[in-house]
Amino acid sequence: MRDRFDIVIVGGGHGGAQAAIALRQEKFEGSIAIIGDEPELPYERPPLSKEYFSGEKSFDRILIRPAKFWEEREIAMLLGHRVASVDPAAHQLTLTDGKAIGYGRMIWAAGGDPRMLSCEGHELAGIHAVRTRAHVDRMMEELDDVRNVVVIGGGY
Repeated sequence: MRDRFDIVIVGGGHGGAQAAIALRQEKFEGSIAIIGDEPELPYERPPLSKEYFSGEKSFDRILIRPAKFWEEREIAMLLGHRVASVDPAAHQLTLTDGKAIGYGRMIWAAGGDPRMLSCEGHELAGIHAVRTRAHVDRMMEELDDVRNVVVIGGGY
């Protein structure tokens, strides 16, 4: 893994992926890295709770771009990593594993986490959030024993 990039994009979701794509479309020739805490390449999130959850689409069909796309455009995918701290004066960030990465510019596109229930019973089994592939996969593993479902909140 390189220890410095011209542009580091923190966030491996749709926003981070689109930023990297746009940079290359506009002929940016410097080094680019996307740092994402999930192990997967960037993917579309809305289909997780729809086509992916129902089995209508396999996971590879909701990827924003296949692995070859990122390789051909020389966009480094630092997946499965989380940023622990950022030192904007030094143009350096540190990952949770202690690795330091320097950058010329940073784009913060990390998104957010779902707001979880805080009421009594929030810690019971069978209560799920839907933001990542891992969340949906865990939920699907439990479906055989489910008779009733309640959905709180919603997206698009």
